[in-house]
Amino acid sequence: MAKIKVNGEEKEFNVETLGALLTALEIKPERVAVVKNGRIVPRSERENEPVTDGDSVDIFSPVNGG
Repeated sequence: MAKIKVNGEEKEFNVETLGALLTALEIKPERVAVVKNGRIVPRSERENEPVTDGDSVDIFSPVNGG
């Protein structure tokens, strides 16, 4: 189990990749932007991007409006 801070809240997850984390959170990866430890992670890299104990992940959903 890894302690990962997601949007400022620390939780424990049994995942090894960012793609698996998004799946565990029931988030559709094509609908969000993801920042891991201060770096934007492109959609094409998320499936294989490792996550480890102590990582910080911020997940952003687009906002419509004008």
